[in-house]
Amino acid sequence: MQHVRYILRRVFDTFGNTTLYHMDLKKRKSCVGISQLEVVNKVVQVIWKKGLQQNVAFTVEDAEVLTYVKRRLPDATILASINVRSLYHC
Repeated sequence: MQHVRYILRRVFDTFGNTTLYHMDLKKRKSCVGISQLEVVNKVVQVIWKKGLQQNVAFTVEDAEVLTYVKRRLPDATILASINVRSLYHC
């Protein structure tokens, strides 16, 4: 989990607030023992500490994660990913 914060801090320190960041928050099946919300929480913490709330856009597939990110980072852009194929039957 420290790895996530370390990498984000390095990227944010390198490029700062003159860059717009896009983060794709997808659920990974290979992350056993770590919930998606735990990872997202660590990401949100780093963004807050660096003051980059308005420099980040997220792509989110999960409704729970979307709600969580929107509540924690109301100024961030959230791009809700909707699978249209699953909404209709062929």
